[in-house]
Amino acid sequence: MLEEANRFLLEEPMSDGQEVSVVVIQRKSQVGSVGITLAGGADYEVKEVTIHKVIAGSLAERNGQIKKGDRVLSINGCNLKGLTHQEALDILKAPRNEIVLVLARKRSTNSRFPEPCISSSLTNGYHSLPNKLEQIRAEPSASTSTYTKEKIITVELQKDKTGIGFSLDGGKNSPVGDRPLTIKKVFKGGDTDRLGLLKAGDEILSLNNQTLTGMTRTEAWNFMKKLPEGQVSVTVKQR
Repeated sequence: MLEEANRFLLEEPMSDGQEVSVVVIQRKSQVGSVGITLAGGADYEVKEVTIHKVIAGSLAERNGQIKKGDRVLSINGCNLKGLTHQEALDILKAPRNEIVLVLARKRSTNSRFPEPCISSSLTNGYHSLPNKLEQIRAEPSASTSTYTKEKIITVELQKDKTGIGFSLDGGKNSPVGDRPLTIKKVFKGGDTDRLGLLKAGDEILSLNNQTLTGMTRTEAWNFMKKLPEGQVSVTVKQR
């Protein structure tokens, strides 16, 4: 994929006002969101495909190289020029462990791509990349980040038959009175545990944009169980 990305850059000249980067995001499974949404496409008023949003707490955000508004020139070696919005999404969502994005950004002092952090496992066999090509690899981390006193993040999890991977505590009319709903325990081996961004004590604000404020623990648990299998957005407050 890196060789295809390199060939794409050689065949698709950029203007002097653009800087280009190849971003490689590695995920543990072949499915699941990397944490970006797209805008534009051949069937949209704005034809160029761009990054519409980088989701907080996702692999893309932890990578740190992807910004809202970046032009997406290719995904996994596929040139997006002339493709519809849905076609671009289909390429992005195709099952694979490694997602390779070629991004372009207007050159400025405030929005430069960070200096390249090159992994030897990626550069093996690709030593003659152009100088303008920056090569970044994002490894999923099993450790939590260091947070300020209070931080609100949204994490994309995959729900399967066993659930999302954590139990609940607190809620309205709890044994010790009305309390915020929090994560009581993160189950070992579940998606929450594998991602490593949530921990016991985090206050749960919403699931799939549905607020849990005012729910009892049982009501919130039943709501969680009724969510369909697949991607679930969990917004929490961390201290």
